[in-house]
Amino acid sequence: MIRFVNRDAVFIKRRKVLLKAGGRAALAAEQADRIIDGLIAEGPRGLKNIGRPTKYGEGRIKNCLKYDLGNGYRLVGLKREDEIVFLYIGTHDDCDRWIMDNKGTRAIPSKNRNAAEEVRAETLAIEREDPESAAAEADRYEQVFSEIDEKDLREIFCGLTGATSR
Repeated sequence: MIRFVNRDAVFIKRRKVLLKAGGRAALAAEQADRIIDGLIAEGPRGLKNIGRPTKYGEGRIKNCLKYDLGNGYRLVGLKREDEIVFLYIGTHDDCDRWIMDNKGTRAIPSKNRNAAEEVRAETLAIEREDPESAAAEADRYEQVFSEIDEKDLREIFCGLTGATSR
């Protein structure tokens, strides 16, 4: 059950940069805000209704969440026990570089660095009434994505473009 949503200091700084840049970057930052606000309001039940998770998740960092913000921007977060920590926001290439540089990371929320918000109490009460349903729904995507490895992705995308697999 997700009780807290944290925004890492790096995420907060990057979000401000995107908002200041304007245009598509600002739209991406605003979309990230909507996703995070939706998660705070709806909890894990809202994960499928808020934002658009990337189709193949992220295998380089365990329990990583990636959202497509549109116009080539992504939001990267990490699910841990009863919290989600949003770590980075940027273009697809920026996020890919950040993930490569932080491969194997385990975010540790710091009260001094991060901004934390508690998920709404009503949402938590609903989950307590039906914990099996909430857990099954949240884990459904994780199971599917954990079974897909890099070789499968290469094969799929090579098939889509007509290129041969390496």
